[in-house]
Amino acid sequence: MKYKKIFKVPIYKGKFAVCIGDNIHEAGEAIGLRLTESAEGFLALAVSKENNKGVWAVLFPKESIYLHGAIAHEAKHIVNYIFADRGVLLDTENDEAECYFLGWVVDRIYEAIQQYEYLHKRNTAKP
Repeated sequence: MKYKKIFKVPIYKGKFAVCIGDNIHEAGEAIGLRLTESAEGFLALAVSKENNKGVWAVLFPKESIYLHGAIAHEAKHIVNYIFADRGVLLDTENDEAECYFLGWVVDRIYEAIQQYEYLHKRNTAKP
């Protein structure tokens, strides 16, 4: 089951998508990405769509949505991509903006996972 949830990114503008599929390739297909075979073993993947600044996504095979480390890892990539695309420099002496935004990204990923779980259970329930 392909799933995607798109969020408007506050402050930095653009869109952030959380995509879940039976495998990493199906997750990519949810936003029109065709991944190469080299992506096959990935637990998850963060992407900034080329030629389309302002669209960032995390891709999860369904078995990876319960791996908190993978979620944190990809969320940090998304923060880095968005900051780089918007010209925001990371600052280890004053990282409040980064930390708050990282929290926002993680919260959106979990929100999408909860909706995916709800829809998946509803679609697999037997009458």
